[in-house]
Amino acid sequence: LLEAISAESIARMDEFGAQEISNTSWAFAILKMRDDTLMESIAAAAQKRLHVFLVLNMTNTLWAFASLSVYNEQLLDALAAAAIAKISAFGSQGISATAWSFAKFSVTNEPLLNALSAAASASISAFAMQNLANTAWAFAKLFLKDTPLLDSISAEAQNKL
Repeated sequence: LLEAISAESIARMDEFGAQEISNTSWAFAILKMRDDTLMESIAAAAQKRLHVFLVLNMTNTLWAFASLSVYNEQLLDALAAAAIAKISAFGSQGISATAWSFAKFSVTNEPLLNALSAAASASISAFAMQNLANTAWAFAKLFLKDTPLLDSISAEAQNKL
């Protein structure tokens, strides 16, 4: 069934909007079904349509690629630039998922990570414990000592205990 869905998705990818692109990548990641041909098609389509992606579309697509360990440098670069442009719309889930995804690939995109750090610091009280943990893990995995951010995460985690 998943092979048929993949084949049909690839054939119709030009018809997919942002929601369909992100939902397809997310669904295959949730099912732990890595299909490199499908993911390549999704990456190409996503890059063409990033200008209409909502934050959720960006983060779900990025998370799916990271979860399936499908590295696509061009997509990561494009998603990083799009995320920076829309960083003010990112909530705690989007911030932590984006940081987690880049860390999973061991990619240190400094402009993106600086934007994520600033956005996280400004909204740290809205972070759930899982978001705090994922963000701290991401910065630690990338060996980034962002003391103000880590201090904010630590203080907020203590407040939530």
